[in-house]
Amino acid sequence: SEDVLVQGRGLANDLPFEEKFKRIFIAAGAVSTTAIVARSRPGVSTAIRLRDSQLFVFPLLRFRGTKNAAIEKTNRLAQAFVEIDDPALCDRLVHLQLYGYNDVFMDAVKEKLGPLSRAAPFAINFLARHAMIAQGFLHSDYSGSVDLSLSRSGKIQLTGQPNERAHKVAGDTQKHVTRSWRGFGGVPVPGQIMVPPPGASRHLGASLPMSDSPTGNQTDFLGRPVGMSRVHAVDASILPSIPASTITYSAMANVARIVDLVARLSDRTT
Repeated sequence: SEDVLVQGRGLANDLPFEEKFKRIFIAAGAVSTTAIVARSRPGVSTAIRLRDSQLFVFPLLRFRGTKNAAIEKTNRLAQAFVEIDDPALCDRLVHLQLYGYNDVFMDAVKEKLGPLSRAAPFAINFLARHAMIAQGFLHSDYSGSVDLSLSRSGKIQLTGQPNERAHKVAGDTQKHVTRSWRGFGGVPVPGQIMVPPPGASRHLGASLPMSDSPTGNQTDFLGRPVGMSRVHAVDASILPSIPASTITYSAMANVARIVDLVARLSDRTT
């Protein structure tokens, strides 16, 4: 069968190049992989929809404080993952990541308080010991999305498509945490919740979803777009949907599956 022709421009010198390969695997991230596939199919003018895992954020106040949280020598990564499985809230899992003291968070608090932050150092110290940030994510069924289209010159254009259900489930999740205050050891700050626009989570994908009988922008079980027998998309772009929980391991497991199957099929045909 024919080789795959790859055309592009060099990063160092911006000069055009082209090269042929027996087979290629595209793992440029969901947005770039989708754009590469779209550019490779001239005449496709309709936007391709990337599904999102909606982000929302709200603060909690813990009943028990942590001494010296601001000067503790530790990383500022999430300290706990919480999966909420409650059909009354949502028929999909809701994922929460809980963060303790964070310089960025405290800077935002000081900016919001303005001159009061200098006049009330006790309040700042209290927040440093007791405040946590809950960063939540929703399944793509309950999230906004991002439409990707290409300009005439081939540049990527992204347009967010909000989903009103995301705001409702995010707010209901905050209420759920309030009702579960014993388990969390604290309560959310009433009225304080932020639901950023679609795409803010950076958990995008499912734009070229795998299908048993792919059509349109779908791919087959090896991540091959329609009409491309030796081109494989192998990142989150080919997942069927985007879960609320982190997707890195799922995407890695899927690419390992595809590469293993392609290697086996290649061995049989050589």
